[in-house]
Amino acid sequence: LLLHAIKFKALKVSNLQSANLGTLFGVYLPTVQHILGVTMFIRLFWIVGIAGVWHTMELLFLCFLTTFCTCISLSAVATNGEIKSGGAYYMLSRNLGAEFGTAIGLLFYCGNTFAASMYLVGGVEILLVCFCLFANQSEKL
Repeated sequence: LLLHAIKFKALKVSNLQSANLGTLFGVYLPTVQHILGVTMFIRLFWIVGIAGVWHTMELLFLCFLTTFCTCISLSAVATNGEIKSGGAYYMLSRNLGAEFGTAIGLLFYCGNTFAASMYLVGGVEILLVCFCLFANQSEKL
């Protein structure tokens, strides 16, 4: 009976281990996909045409600076304590407290909602332009 209990406990512990995606598939690939998504490949040339090359470079530098400061701040928060499991929101809310966690969580939610809608619009635009699914609609683009 004791032997079965030890086997059951070992089986239970092995089932609780989470999947390890590693640095490449867990961090690098989703980040690059997010950065080089619909905005970079569809709207960048439109922005250059409207704003000009120099203003587009200024805009990209401002985006880079914002992303860089966010990464540095998140790295400082991540190295302050022990991180068990969870995503970026879990880490920020546990390290910074309930007030900051709620504020950041709402901003995180709004950002992901707007990003999802932007990706959907970009995907539909690709379908309309490349495959001409609706001939009358694609002429307006």
